[in-house]
Amino acid sequence: MGLRIDQGRLLRWPHEDHRVLGTDQIVEDSGMALKRMVLEMGQGTDIRGADSTKAAERAVRDALWRNNLQIADALGQPREKMDILVRIGAPRADTVDKGAVAAVFPYGKIEVICEEGGLEIANPNREDSTLLVHAAVVVRMDVPDALKGEAT
Repeated sequence: MGLRIDQGRLLRWPHEDHRVLGTDQIVEDSGMALKRMVLEMGQGTDIRGADSTKAAERAVRDALWRNNLQIADALGQPREKMDILVRIGAPRADTVDKGAVAAVFPYGKIEVICEEGGLEIANPNREDSTLLVHAAVVVRMDVPDALKGEAT
């Protein structure tokens, strides 16, 4: 467990305020400073099955598939060191399989947070519904001292 800096306050990680994606830095117990490098957003649907996990996976893919960011390479670090926070807004958020959502990522340390959100639309003349799920993906990296002034 680490500490998080939020508007000048130190918070234990995880803390209920960790859902605030505007956080600038995370300070781990080791003293490593993580700097937010990327914020991507996506939307996913399950048109007929009302499956929150399937729609969440699609939302994450939507956020990722339109990008080819070379953040880790530019910082001279392995991609596995990416600290990735995924925030999912879905109907029936407690039914989202966080492991399945995390498995969409090819590398990095992944944390998935699910909360009520999105949209559910009843399908007329049927017993199912269409789900709309949103994903926000924040990528943080340890910024070497020599680059800290440039990465702000």
